[in-house]
Amino acid sequence: MRTLFSADLYRLVRSKSLYVGMLCLALMEVWLMKNSAQGSNAVQGMERQNFFSFNMLLPFAIAAFCGLFIGADFSHGTIRNKLISGHTKGQIYLSHALSSAITAVCFCAAAMAAGAVYGLADGRVFTLGSEALLGYILCSLASGIASSALAVLAATLFSNRSVGIIVSLVIAFVLMCGAQIINNSLSQSETIPQFTEQQVGSITMYAADPTLPEVPNPDYPTGAERAVLEFLWDFIPACQATQLTMATVESYGPLLLFSALFLVLTTGAGLLLFQKKDIK
Repeated sequence: MRTLFSADLYRLVRSKSLYVGMLCLALMEVWLMKNSAQGSNAVQGMERQNFFSFNMLLPFAIAAFCGLFIGADFSHGTIRNKLISGHTKGQIYLSHALSSAITAVCFCAAAMAAGAVYGLADGRVFTLGSEALLGYILCSLASGIASSALAVLAATLFSNRSVGIIVSLVIAFVLMCGAQIINNSLSQSETIPQFTEQQVGSITMYAADPTLPEVPNPDYPTGAERAVLEFLWDFIPACQATQLTMATVESYGPLLLFSALFLVLTTGAGLLLFQKKDIK
């Protein structure tokens, strides 16, 4: 396992995709922060000036990298050679998972370093306390590593590199869209005002009547539905990325635990599925 991981680490250090991804995330971080210096965000801390917005881009960058990095093993026949030399499928999968986790950390570090340098040079500061800032950084790293586990699972199951990249990116896109849907559902108010009909000339309009009591919002999730949505909101890396981007995280421990749980479950599922995969 040590030899296998050393070989993958050597490939990682020499991988152009790694450095291109780091550069792209760093540039996007600076661009996002530059565009945040407008409106109400301009007078807030860096945490609300898109400093953690790279978390929304991270799943896509990791998905593309894993598709290229792991797909190269399939296209070049490297995985078959590893098996012939005595390595097990489990060792190969774990080596890929470790390499991808290191990549996620590098991507996060590049984005945060670029954002910090640009923000401080522009006279911006964090309004978060040191513990809260550390919590956001750790949650970002954990969410990125959890995303890498999912990207490894998708990339390993498809021998065709192009298919693996497309599937990984589609999964990242679907989860990110799902995160927005969950956010919209959980953001619904419990009650809504009543609307009354008003006639303005020949036009009929409906406006909220403040004199009437508010009524229950039919779109407000309750009971088991809300419990499931809240679980997914903390469990799925894309949902965690949305929380970090909006700087609405209040408790960091649960997010770290959910990231660890997602990592273990996804890696376990990947190991089981890869064991059954026919390597041609």
